Amino acid sequence: MATDDQERLALLEQAWAPDGVYCDPLALVTGREALAAHIARTQASLAGGRVEVTSEPARHHDSALFHWRITDAAGATVLTGLDVVQVDDAGRIRRLTGFFDQAPAAG
Repeated sequence: MATDDQERLALLEQAWAPDGVYCDPLALVTGREALAAHIARTQASLAGGRVEVTSEPARHHDSALFHWRITDAAGATVLTGLDVVQVDDAGRIRRLTGFFDQAPAAG
């Protein structure tokens, strides 16, 4: 994951549609800049943790899904789930909907 703000935004400009939507049980954000800010907040809260893809993506038409896990700085798994992605005609993500296997308490 890119930790530099400029690098993160540059990567999102390549992979994310300008009005792309990110949605999970704790967040709903629209657009690259809003997603970049959300990612920065998530990275700050993980302090050395990582998001890792744990399955091969399954894809058909304009959609794909894959499983992932989040680990803390020591490598212990703190959350697992799956994401469903829809892409635009240019292959950029226009919507990512995340599902947690066990959602953390909000708040």
